[in-house]
Amino acid sequence: MDAQAAADTAQASPVSERHTVAEPFRLDSSQVTARLGVAPGVGLSTEEAAARASDCGMNQLAEPARRPEWLKFLDQFRNWLIGILLVAAVVAGAIGDVKDAVVITVVLQINAVLGYVQERRAERSLEALRRMLVLTARVRRDGREQVVEARTLVPGDVVLMEAGDRVPADGRLTVAESVEVAEAALTGESQPVVKDVAAVDPAGVADMPLGERTSMLFMNTAVTRGRAEMVVTATGMRTELGTIAEALRTGAEPRSPLQVQLDSLGRRLALLSGVAVAAYALTAFVHGEGLADIALRAVALAVAAIPEGLPAVLALTLALGVYRMARRGAIVKRLASAESLGSATVVQRQDRHPDTQ
Repeated sequence: MDAQAAADTAQASPVSERHTVAEPFRLDSSQVTARLGVAPGVGLSTEEAAARASDCGMNQLAEPARRPEWLKFLDQFRNWLIGILLVAAVVAGAIGDVKDAVVITVVLQINAVLGYVQERRAERSLEALRRMLVLTARVRRDGREQVVEARTLVPGDVVLMEAGDRVPADGRLTVAESVEVAEAALTGESQPVVKDVAAVDPAGVADMPLGERTSMLFMNTAVTRGRAEMVVTATGMRTELGTIAEALRTGAEPRSPLQVQLDSLGRRLALLSGVAVAAYALTAFVHGEGLADIALRAVALAVAAIPEGLPAVLALTLALGVYRMARRGAIVKRLASAESLGSATVVQRQDRHPDTQ
């Protein structure tokens, strides 16, 4: 299809009908540009881009819902071991054992403060990184090349890229000269993927993996070689990265292996201490001891069975690990996640310019 035919198609179709192309990697680039109503050599007009922006929204990912600070602090108490210690502190205080109650409370407060402060520090670091990353894109609009903010891109925009550029949205390749793209951030593939303009599997696999869609470029991947032009097919939360971001934003945060193990330990300690206290109370009652003495000693036994210092020791150990990782440029949001990283065998670093890795 020539430029004039594409331009005529653009004027004939309502804006809302040109914003989505199903499985563009299976179509020829000329079919994709025709459906999006754009001539690759001319690009969208400024007026058309503005109209599509009002319909599609900005090309940016939705911010995750922010939890109140007091809930973040209370999250530090969400495990069985901490719960048992809280109950032990309350019971110890109720029977007059103020010393144990104060010690347990102070230890739990230290643990909660360490976890909360680390999460706040990590969030501030991530926000600083986001503010530093000001993305722009080189596009063709009104028949000439322009540099615009990446968040203003709309479906149908023609984006021009070369080695070292980061892909600002999902798009179908229209020009690919020796193009290779690092897609590790999206697919986990450590080696750059060779891209070309040929349609992929036009009538084959129903659900083709992202790594095999060689005629497509995806948001937040990086061009490591060659020169490319693409027509934007999806922006913002409609991109593949947006799909992942939505799942992370709305899904429940998984518990780390350490948290699972601590919960299991807490349940076992609760069971064992309960059995021990019941056995002691029954034995003491049979031997005629007073109920007040039985209650006092039973609580002392239950408190003694719980390792009050364990949460604080774990928090301090994990905090040291997080501090050492931060010195090496790794930001860890949750203390418990630092232990999970011990299972990793490979950590790949991705710089702003992949060709300098």
